[in-house]
Amino acid sequence: MKKLIEKLNLEYVDKLENYALQNGGIDGAVFSFSERFKVVNAFEPSFNTNEIKSETLRSALKQSLLLSEYWFTFETLKYELNELGRGQDTIYTLVKVKEFQESQLNVIYKAFYELYRTEIGKKNLLRLIEHLSLDPKLGREQEKLLRGIYEKIKTNEWLILDDFIPIIYAMRNSYVHSGKIHFKDIGVGYIKDVTEILVNILKIILYIIAVTHLF
Repeated sequence: MKKLIEKLNLEYVDKLENYALQNGGIDGAVFSFSERFKVVNAFEPSFNTNEIKSETLRSALKQSLLLSEYWFTFETLKYELNELGRGQDTIYTLVKVKEFQESQLNVIYKAFYELYRTEIGKKNLLRLIEHLSLDPKLGREQEKLLRGIYEKIKTNEWLILDDFIPIIYAMRNSYVHSGKIHFKDIGVGYIKDVTEILVNILKIILYIIAVTHLF
């Protein structure tokens, strides 16, 4: 995953920077996608270690904050795609282009699949999806999507790219609206690992969609 992120950085960051320059810099006005993307990429949250002594909890909090900010950036991107008439396209359709081959998509699938490759990992991930689907602040449609993902994980089926968005949204929702970093039967270290992978997945999705549909 890290190597893919680095490759994408090298391949696309110049295009993102050029797009931002052509469309104005960050001046405190309403953020465009390019501006929000630059802001979140520069975002390095830190915490008072006297207040939050656990390094694992600090790491989990950092990833939760990043996931939330990348999600807000994703919502801005969706708005700009709506302006282009592409707002109803699936994530898979939007990234299925020459610049992003199936072999690279497999890196994303494999990184997440590692989370439930073992029996212990599967049990933890199923518990997490179950908790997320029971969030009272989640809509019925999102709950239905999570239930479908739950069944896929239960039978060791690989998730497709569009499956990650409901998980990312639910994780962000749980943190932003319910204030939950972890659950009593799932360790905070595991949540940190899951969230970090989701942050990287969403970052890759943003890179690809922006470069191929906005520039």
